[in-house]
This record gives sequence, C-alpha cells and structure tokens, in this order.
Amino acid sequence: MIFKQLYFILLITILTTCTKFGENIYVKGKVVNPATGKGIPNVEIALQKKTTFEFSTGYKAVERVTTDANGDFEIRHLGGLKQYYLNCMYSSSYYPLGWTVNGTFSDSYITKIKKGKKNEVTFEMVPYGKLNFTIKNIDCNGGFDTLIRHINYSLNDYSAIAFPSIYTGCVDFPFSSSVELPMGNWYFKWEVIKLGIKTIYYDTIFIEENQLSTVEFFY
Repeated sequence: MIFKQLYFILLITILTTCTKFGENIYVKGKVVNPATGKGIPNVEIALQKKTTFEFSTGYKAVERVTTDANGDFEIRHLGGLKQYYLNCMYSSSYYPLGWTVNGTFSDSYITKIKKGKKNEVTFEMVPYGKLNFTIKNIDCNGGFDTLIRHINYSLNDYSAIAFPSIYTGCVDFPFSSSVELPMGNWYFKWEVIKLGIKTIYYDTIFIEENQLSTVEFFY
C-alpha cells in the first residue's frame, strides 16, 4: 500500500512539473513567410493531444491561439500522459512548408511537442503566385524530337520535386491558363533530344506573391 501511495505521489509530481506558471507545456513560436522573413498574423495554432476512439485514433484540441500582428504566439498548458502536438490551421491561400522545433525542421503541418521544457518553434508557409508556360520546338526534325521538363522547388530547408513532363514531336504549346505555384525559387531542367543528341538547359525563376511570371522555352 505504501509503494502504491509513493507511486501515486511520484506520478502527480511528474505530471505537474512546470516550466512556467504551473504548466508543463510551454511553447513560444512564430508563423513566418521565409521568402520575406515577415511574420504572418491571424493564423490559428492548435495544441492537440492524441485520442483513441472505438475504431480509430484522432486528435483533440486542448488549446487554441492566434498569431499576433508580428506572427508570434505563445501556449502554456498543463498536460497529462498523452503525447501532445502543434497543428497549424493554415488557410488554403498559403502553401505549408513545415515546422522547425528547437532547431530541427520537419516538412509537416503537425509536430510533436515535448513536456517539461520550453519549445521554441517556427512554422513556415508561403502564399501563391502564378506562372505561364510557352514551349515551342522551333527547329523540328519530326516525331522523334523529345523534350523532358524537370521542375524543382526549394526554399530554405524545404524542397520538392515534381514529376517530369515529356513532350514529343513538333511542339507548339502556349498554355491558355496560368498555373498556381508557391512563392519561392523554382528550378527548371530541360532535356532536349534531337537526332539522338541530348542537350541540357537550366533556368531559375522566383515566383512572387500574387504576381504572374512567364517561362518561355524555345528549342
């Protein structure tokens, strides 16, 4: 009985060990556009814990805060034994890049939070711009001419690679509508194969927020 009482006291002590003002979860964070370095206001951040239902596992919000005019936020909470997470409830007008928690980056909109220590976090997301393509084979040798287009996106610690697009023959392809893409650096690699000879070209473009950019490739 004595051992059970000691275990219960120890458990309560662990659960109530605080980092600040009686809470054992303390998060100081910022939501930022890494392309500009500016904070993003009015973004909802949820502190969630994992819950188990009869047939599934989900997340339940225990605290909700909104970023201030500088994109900053702070969360204090007394947590139990469950694992806790931060979830950025970003709007569809932004593209999420991911969380940096205590110096470690993860390309996810949800991340684990440690209890019993101060968590310094940053969530990065960027708005969208638009891009128009014009692709034309100006020296066509016939149906065996081939163009392979590779596109990579990169901004700070985040990167993404799109599937290659392949065009064959006498291509004359002005896009009738623009493509919506996240703000940041876009890298293009063009592989041109004509008469069995491969030539590679490279190009880089920076997509601006709410701006229309154009890429023209003539080969």
